[in-house]
Amino acid sequence: MSIRRTCCTSLRRRRATRSSSSRVRADAVLQDQAGTYVFEFKYGKTPQEAQEQARTKEYGNPWLDRDLPVFHVGVNYDPKKRGIDDPLVEPAGKVE
Repeated sequence: MSIRRTCCTSLRRRRATRSSSSRVRADAVLQDQAGTYVFEFKYGKTPQEAQEQARTKEYGNPWLDRDLPVFHVGVNYDPKKRGIDDPLVEPAGKVE
């Protein structure tokens, strides 16, 4: 089972999509009544690197104009531990 599918199943969010536009390429976007969660997945790196990529490439920006909060979620699969590291979550905002 893919990491994306595992996260979507375990979080039980109502909507999961792969975001793609000329500027944005988030690995997954989950939306529910509490907010929008923009996921970036890494393999053999760190959750911090995943989150940094989502932040610097401004993956959450297309959803910032909505009324709900937007969060970047950095997820890493560690092949040595054969599992997912603790994900990191931070509020999204425009990089200045």
